[in-house]
Amino acid sequence: MKRKIIEKRERGVSVADLACTYNRSTSTICTILEEEEVTAKQQSSSAIREMLKAWETVASYIEKHHPNKAVAMPAKFI
Repeated sequence: MKRKIIEKRERGVSVADLACTYNRSTSTICTILEEEEVTAKQQSSSAIREMLKAWETVASYIEKHHPNKAVAMPAKFI
């Protein structure tokens, strides 16, 4: 049910209409939508951390193996 509420809201259905459709209060619908927003932000933060870890690995490899150290060093600071 939560997934359907979120999908319908993303398509533009009003909170009041969702509350009527699912026989819930508007505050319950808002809570469901807020929880989804928090979850999405947490997933986004996790993805960013993973990318940064991957970049550290790449930068370290470039620093060790690039023939021109003057070019390789700035990659570490991007």
